[in-house]
Amino acid sequence: MRLFLLAFLLTPLMPVAQTMAQPYAYPFTVARDRMLWHDNVDKEQKKLLNANGTVQLTKDESINLQIEDALIRKLDQFQEKLELDSTLTNNDKKKYLKALELMLRGYNQNWNKRDYSPSQAPALFNAFTAAMDLDHAGKSIQPAIEASEYGVGKIIVECFLYPAPNPGVEPSRIVLIGKYLDMHPNETFTVLSRNPELPFVD
Repeated sequence: MRLFLLAFLLTPLMPVAQTMAQPYAYPFTVARDRMLWHDNVDKEQKKLLNANGTVQLTKDESINLQIEDALIRKLDQFQEKLELDSTLTNNDKKKYLKALELMLRGYNQNWNKRDYSPSQAPALFNAFTAAMDLDHAGKSIQPAIEASEYGVGKIIVECFLYPAPNPGVEPSRIVLIGKYLDMHPNETFTVLSRNPELPFVD
């Protein structure tokens, strides 16, 4: 069944095991001063994998394969695209590699907590790329946060703080509070009493 689902999701793409980047050995040329940044991304990826090199975070094999597809295969391809992108400066590449590491860390730390879900992996990857495109264009990431579920947006907003916060970070935090209260209306009074400056407090 696993092989069938894998073939269905990835055909005609190469198997995940062949595309998973290994420490200090990449299928593309990596600048020496960015190697550590790529390796830090890979370390977070490996936390998703079991001893057999596959994702087994849930009992649902189709969800596990979707996680592999988004956060291993597609993310590896994205790393390569990022490294070889001539429109990005060295500092840009380091910035977005660090953001990728933070995205994966956020997922690893939260996928089994309330308001998050392992099945959010594809949406998380898509939201990250959308937010990165906005950031690279000098625009606010707020539209990407507004278009995302709370759990996805909460992770993404923390990826764009360094070396300076994206201008959309603070308004996005307000958006996320609104999304949180939509999910947990019984906590409205407590949250708003702690944040009296919110524009929707009335």
